[in-house]
Amino acid sequence: TREMIGFSVSRTHEATSTIFNTTMEGLIFSDQLLQLNMALSSSNVYGLSGDHKDGLLRKMEFNYQSVWATSVEKRHGAHPFLLHVEKDGHASGFFLQNSNAMDVILNPYPAITFRTTGGILDFYIFLGPTPAEVMAQFADKIGKPFLPPLWALGYHFGSDNFQSEEDFSALPNSPFPLDGLWVGQSTLKDNKEFTVDAARYPNITKIVSDLHDNKRQLLVDTRPAILLNSSHYNKDATYFVRDSSNKTILAKVAGGEAALPDYFHPDTEGWLQDVLSSYRSLLSFDGLFVDENEPSTVSNGAVGGCSRTDPYDNPIYSLKNVAKLRTKTLCPSARHYGGLRHYDVHNIYGWKSSAVTRTALSGVIKEKRSLLLSRSTYLGSGVHTGHFIKENAATWEDMKHSIVAMLNYNMYGIPLVGANICGYKSGIHDDDTSTEEEMCVRWHQLAAFYPLAKRYPAVETEMLKFGNDSVRWIQDAVELRYKLLPTLYTSFYSAHMKGLPVVSPLFFNYLNDEKTLPIDTQFMFGAGIMVAPVLKPGVTKHQVYFPNDLWYDYHDRNNIINGKIERGWAEQNVSLDKQTYYARGGHIIVTHLNIFSSTQQTNEMGDYVLDVYLSSDGESLGELYSDNGLSLHTISHDQFLFVKFYASKDNLRSEVTLRYPGHDNKNKIQEIYIRGLTDHVTNVTVNNSDQNWGSTTFEVCLILLNCIVLKIVVFEIKPCLWPVWPRFLGNWDWARLKGNC
Repeated sequence: TREMIGFSVSRTHEATSTIFNTTMEGLIFSDQLLQLNMALSSSNVYGLSGDHKDGLLRKMEFNYQSVWATSVEKRHGAHPFLLHVEKDGHASGFFLQNSNAMDVILNPYPAITFRTTGGILDFYIFLGPTPAEVMAQFADKIGKPFLPPLWALGYHFGSDNFQSEEDFSALPNSPFPLDGLWVGQSTLKDNKEFTVDAARYPNITKIVSDLHDNKRQLLVDTRPAILLNSSHYNKDATYFVRDSSNKTILAKVAGGEAALPDYFHPDTEGWLQDVLSSYRSLLSFDGLFVDENEPSTVSNGAVGGCSRTDPYDNPIYSLKNVAKLRTKTLCPSARHYGGLRHYDVHNIYGWKSSAVTRTALSGVIKEKRSLLLSRSTYLGSGVHTGHFIKENAATWEDMKHSIVAMLNYNMYGIPLVGANICGYKSGIHDDDTSTEEEMCVRWHQLAAFYPLAKRYPAVETEMLKFGNDSVRWIQDAVELRYKLLPTLYTSFYSAHMKGLPVVSPLFFNYLNDEKTLPIDTQFMFGAGIMVAPVLKPGVTKHQVYFPNDLWYDYHDRNNIINGKIERGWAEQNVSLDKQTYYARGGHIIVTHLNIFSSTQQTNEMGDYVLDVYLSSDGESLGELYSDNGLSLHTISHDQFLFVKFYASKDNLRSEVTLRYPGHDNKNKIQEIYIRGLTDHVTNVTVNNSDQNWGSTTFEVCLILLNCIVLKIVVFEIKPCLWPVWPRFLGNWDWARLKGNC
């Protein structure tokens, strides 16, 4: 008899449950082909790629998922991680730490086959048992995401098609709040990376200075390839990728023949920092998008082709969905520092480029946080970078798919992610724009809840050709995003500290509700808001799934949906001016009352609103993280504020758990809304002092955290609403409420 080789992982609780079992036939272990079959307890599998289009819940029908970063069919990243919801409702995670080309076969047994072209079988299993705990455990392995500057969470737009300074300087005149202006390849001189065409842009320094004066940021698209006629290319340098004879390997890109940086070489970081420093002296940028860093080329392999005999250029196994590993990239036999073959490290080239670029960028922009986005990613990229889905089409289908991609990247520890709003090629100049106009409105309404909101290209004069109503509704969506910044920024703090996602599928919160498992047209924004966007044209009746909870319609304060009674799909009336999102009972959501033209101005002057949504038990919780949004090391240097809020049927209070003199938040809480009370309000007590409920204003004495200074503040009582509240100064037993007004 043959003895099976493998392992199995089981849970022991009321009954033993096997999670993964590899003691199956089919194990192959050779130099250029490794295979492992793994039986699962259920078909509820998520992950493995950021760019697949078969839904969030993977189809287990002998589907092949090829893991190879390539510009072909826009498979830009490599993410060999899966999240598994087991038959008994627990969650677990599986990470194959292998950077070689591989096929992952999703079988209906249910089982998964990993077939990789090299490396080793290095597995990590995360036992949860909740999805959030799996994410936290996974983040402990790959690293927790970086905390972005606050302005990275604002609204961004840009273009590949600037032709003059007039185009460039007109864009900041946006009717919407705006934080990031992105410029692409059209500003380069002769297609050379890290250059500026001074003849076409003689006043670029003044234009960028004016942009910064308006509290806005400049960001540029860059690509790794360095043309041979560029001043940044040195034919004698060793920090470019080499061929098998130790000569710099040349590839063809859009501008001509070029060399690719070897990010694994220790000298590359210093070279890149010098290049970025020189570039920033010409163009004072605040962040970068590193494009085409799979790496992507026009040629298939080197300029002269790849070897016909080298086993790494001609492997014994071909991926199911990739014609040749050399297609639109380097020869697999190319060499990196330390004898590494491109064959073995291609899938982590984008990750390594992000790590090196992040360090180099931090050496150039030393005075504040900068932003880095990457097209190609691997598990762990979120420590250094976010991800922009640039080339999605201007279709309803791609708008829908952007939700799946966004949720996937959050599961991979890359929470700063968003698709190109309205699509990469919008076709706004077509004769019939009505469908696209509606789609662009709906897409902005969805993108209000993207972690990264960027429209590219987004020449503002094009969008203004829409009707006045559409422009106003788009503006409403952008302004909603700015109102939600306190909640979004707090979620990024949780991601940075705990490894939790910023947006998540419904099943993350409702694991025992099987109906949530396949839903990928709705998602949770933070923990307290469920987003259910309209994803089809001409919709007036919208089907929304309400899990077992108490839900509050943000627009209709009389529409309270009790999921315990009405659990399931419910039809909701919608119009093009209405964004469909719902607050979850048991949560306190902090928003800005006032918004300004940028996140920095809003953060400095935008007072707060507390929206309290009581659960069916009459309680709710909330959090707020705040810093100046710009400085480096705000957490390690204790320059931030962290507040917890608690509410019950008759009590609302805050607890400043962390407050440091290095961060002085001058914003006030101006309005408090409490929903879900069942009795009438007859009395309000603030800090143990009864207040005259019938008066329009009243005064209270507020004690600072150090319990020395007293401050007098004045409130307003709005009829049938709730008291206005002052700035964060300490721990408050805010108000005892009796009933409802």
